[in-house]
Amino acid sequence: MKIRLLDEDGEELAELHSRKENYNYKDPMSQTFDVYSDGELFCSIKQLKGNKHDTFKISSVNGDFYATSFMAVIKANVSSNYIIEKDGERKAIVFGSVKINFEDAGGWIQPCGICSMDDDYLVLYTLFELFLINASHWLK
Repeated sequence: MKIRLLDEDGEELAELHSRKENYNYKDPMSQTFDVYSDGELFCSIKQLKGNKHDTFKISSVNGDFYATSFMAVIKANVSSNYIIEKDGERKAIVFGSVKINFEDAGGWIQPCGICSMDDDYLVLYTLFELFLINASHWLK
């Protein structure tokens, strides 16, 4: 998996890719992914095993962030929602949902978003959300 984040002028802000040349396509979230910005390692994303909730550690040049999943809709869990924290402080909430067909409202949509409490790390939050959408086969 390779993801490039571009600005409005088409300039690359960052690029995410698996550390392994041939990562496990059946379970991409089990791999470690590195993010580069300006040719330098910016952060690494790795899923933590054995936690009650799905959790990722994002080791960045700005310190460690933890993204922990939470269920937003109990009866129909059709979304992927994560709280991103740094030093125990909530920094952002990222969410993405599967494509949902609203026939009367114009067709298919895939609602995704970021609620940022600290815009200094917006590139990191955006790449994490893109990682979730691309690594979670059920979200595609």
